[in-house]
Amino acid sequence: MGYWNHRDLVLGDAPADRWTRAWRRILDDRRQNGQPYPTVHDALSALVAALRERAIWPKTAAVVLTGEAASIAFEPTSGTSIADEWASAIRDLDNIYVRDLGRPPTAHEALAMFEFVVRPEPGAFFADGESVLTGVWSLVLRPDVGPVRDDFSCVFTGVRASAVSRLLIENAGGVVLERAVHETVAEAAHWAKCLLNHDPEVEALTFCETEALGFSPPNTVLIRRGRLAATFGHEHVRRWSEAFGTWCVGLETAPRPRVVGAFLGASIGADDYMTTQEAATALNQLSDSLGFSVSDVTTGFGVAQVETWLVRSTPPLGAPRRPRVPVWLGAIAVDPAVARSVLRRMSPPDDWRLLDGSTEDRPATFSLLRGTADPAMWSALTTALDGWALAVTLDGDGAGSLDAYQCGGGHSRRVARGPTAHVAAFGDLTLMVGEAPGEIRWPAELRGESGADRRPPGLFEVLVSEGLVREDDVARLERLLSPDSIVHPHGSERLDSTRWPSERDARLAAWAAQWLPDPTGVVSELLLALPRAGRDLTALRRLVDVARDHCDDALLDDDADPVLAMAVQDLAEAHLAATEGLDAYHVHRRLPGLAATHAAAVVRIALERDVIDADALIEVALVLLPPILEPPTWFWQLIEEARGVADLLRPHLEALPASQLAAFHAYQRDLATRLTGDPWRARLPEDCSDETSFEAAAWVVTLGRDRYRAVAFDSTLMTSEARPGTRAARAILGLAAEVWDERFEPEPFPSDYEVGWNPDGTANPSSP
Repeated sequence: MGYWNHRDLVLGDAPADRWTRAWRRILDDRRQNGQPYPTVHDALSALVAALRERAIWPKTAAVVLTGEAASIAFEPTSGTSIADEWASAIRDLDNIYVRDLGRPPTAHEALAMFEFVVRPEPGAFFADGESVLTGVWSLVLRPDVGPVRDDFSCVFTGVRASAVSRLLIENAGGVVLERAVHETVAEAAHWAKCLLNHDPEVEALTFCETEALGFSPPNTVLIRRGRLAATFGHEHVRRWSEAFGTWCVGLETAPRPRVVGAFLGASIGADDYMTTQEAATALNQLSDSLGFSVSDVTTGFGVAQVETWLVRSTPPLGAPRRPRVPVWLGAIAVDPAVARSVLRRMSPPDDWRLLDGSTEDRPATFSLLRGTADPAMWSALTTALDGWALAVTLDGDGAGSLDAYQCGGGHSRRVARGPTAHVAAFGDLTLMVGEAPGEIRWPAELRGESGADRRPPGLFEVLVSEGLVREDDVARLERLLSPDSIVHPHGSERLDSTRWPSERDARLAAWAAQWLPDPTGVVSELLLALPRAGRDLTALRRLVDVARDHCDDALLDDDADPVLAMAVQDLAEAHLAATEGLDAYHVHRRLPGLAATHAAAVVRIALERDVIDADALIEVALVLLPPILEPPTWFWQLIEEARGVADLLRPHLEALPASQLAAFHAYQRDLATRLTGDPWRARLPEDCSDETSFEAAAWVVTLGRDRYRAVAFDSTLMTSEARPGTRAARAILGLAAEVWDERFEPEPFPSDYEVGWNPDGTANPSSP
């Protein structure tokens, strides 16, 4: 049973089978009772009623049959046997999607699977199918929408807006439809309202980053606007606080105004309010209490930046994939080395972990422990260490306590329920251990990364799970990888990862295969044939067929090496799978793709035969990572002083010698070209030409070094507009040639001038 992508939907064989069984029961019952098959109107009206009854997201207003002549909207008709059968099928679809993909289906996916089943032979399902469903037709869901509304906001303590946006956009599939920077939140609201009226299933996420004082981290306030009801709720807040290892407090407006919160992944309950304004005021006060700066997003006071991203609305989160477990965190005023020594003698619970909570301004003063609460052990530890300690316990169901232990058995407790009480009780705990509130530094295992980004990439996930490569060794590779996003490389329907493209697995497999003993020359023959095949799927499939035949022959030949033959087959399969891309099945289950598993099989044999080692494998993987280009300092100084305005740049270019003027153009060209690869181009509209893609990349260069390096590292930050200020980009891109013609004519402008780049991406010192 497989799944596949259809535009933004995920469809599968198991859901299709469930719709087929529902249809079979309805049709069999009608035949036995001598009744005609249901009409298109009866079936679709009942389907709308079932979708509404099951509260499947988004709420359905109608199903529209679009055809060549006209469109027909079907309203809900409940209380029929057909509606009951459809509701039962949708309930089972919910279970199937949660089981296989970890989330419930959307109403669009349920309708698409319904259409998938009946489309080949409408007359076999509907009494009037042959007359109504003729020519070109499709079923479209019309969601039940209201006016543009602000129905959710959230405060992330000590987290920058870029980290929050990356996490949320990843949850939305990495697709940003529009993006804009604003002077005020009011301007953002007006901009979003104008655009959201055109598409009811788009939502605007406004990220407001507060001012940072000194080295203290800012807070980020998220404001969500849309015409569909918000799906951001208590479970989102809990998961976000776990992902960032910090406080998250959010404001919900439906069904009633309330502030919800979580700390380190554990719920701290909710506070109800009579009005939305009261709840908003409480949220703002909590934000100030948990941060180092005072701010008010409604007036703009204390807000450093405001940016809005338009994304496709996302369905609600399903039930938690694991039980909500209590959180226990303790801090004790002793040197970590001393605490570690005493703990070894006391045999603490197995899940206790000792973390160093020291900072530059308070070195080695406190130790942090995390694990299961054990008051007796904690009290004994404070006595043994002759110190005092604090412990936070969150039961995961909204209640928490702050315990203070003193040497000699003294103990006091504060109990809290709800976000306001929790913040008042122990919101300053992080200050007591020398950390800024919400600093992402603790707990140490959650430092602002998403779960997907912490997994070993590609074939390394397989090798680590088998114990062939140590996870600690892979960590230095992981640190250099960009955040993950699944994209359609430009001009194709295939899926691939921006963090670790499948091609890298195939290349590592080819590198490992070249070291295998090859008495018959079959490995060498394949290694020579693969570059000739390139990305030609037909040629690659022929190579796979040949490798499979060779493997079958080797299994029957006593003198052959069947393990080597299997490695040859896996090598061919890895290159074919890398070209075909990732399957939706693997993407949505976050499993290694076929290219990774086949490539891992080749590498496994090379490791077991001791012809390569893990260190060498990682070194080769590091070489495969494309470096971020770093031109000389003078180049970025000119770009940033120009601020995207050609007239400001011209005087500087007029003062450059000829060689440096040509080098300026070459650096600009090479930097822009680097952002025209698949991960960045996938962010642009599908109909973008090569020229337009290059212009969009050139526009990013005009924004300066910091923005360029951020986009080069994380392709999800690439603009999604076809022409994002490209008039300025074109003006600056061609300015070096204009200045050259004015100063050095008739000497032709060296447009193909080459500058040297070192393997690590830095400019060669011999370049101007």
